[in-house]
Amino acid sequence: MAPNCAAIFVQTPVMASAFGYIRHQIRSGSLRSQTVPSHIRDCPTGHSLSDLPKLANGKPFRLLFLAAGHEHKNHGILPAVARELDRRGLAESVHIFVTLDPSAGKHEHNILSELSSFGHCISNLGRLPAEEVPRAFPNFERTFLPTLAESFGLIYLESMACGRPILTSDRDFARWMCGDLAFYFDPHGSCVHSGCN
Repeated sequence: MAPNCAAIFVQTPVMASAFGYIRHQIRSGSLRSQTVPSHIRDCPTGHSLSDLPKLANGKPFRLLFLAAGHEHKNHGILPAVARELDRRGLAESVHIFVTLDPSAGKHEHNILSELSSFGHCISNLGRLPAEEVPRAFPNFERTFLPTLAESFGLIYLESMACGRPILTSDRDFARWMCGDLAFYFDPHGSCVHSGCN
């Protein structure tokens, strides 16, 4: 479609540089900033998801992996993460919650099937509608995003607006959005920030 466009609008300079081959179509002033979405502006505190205590079994470190099952979101790293939690003896205190829709298609169904062996440290909350997101954040100590690519990264903005610390991929898009407000790691396995150990 790009050759047929008079101009292309992007949300970040990282995204603009990613499309260098059509730079002539990304015109001056075409960068459009994203504001905090209306559903997250008044992030509540003290709300709870009714099934969270049951799923987490009182674990003190609850991580929210708020993403659909698209391949670039990198859910495929989770079995290795679960095995590492077991190896380090951390599965008793850390629990990861994903938000996958079992009816969304074969890919998400396959992810959930693969994760079924790790129910002791990974649980699925199901898809969270936008209006439920601000109610969910206060239940989690961190937002966990091992994503491989983002055009903007709205979940970063939502997490920061609700005061949730972020663990995410050491990628240019993440560093542009989060700066020093996140802990970064290699989304294929190794830690980057010294605070990740």
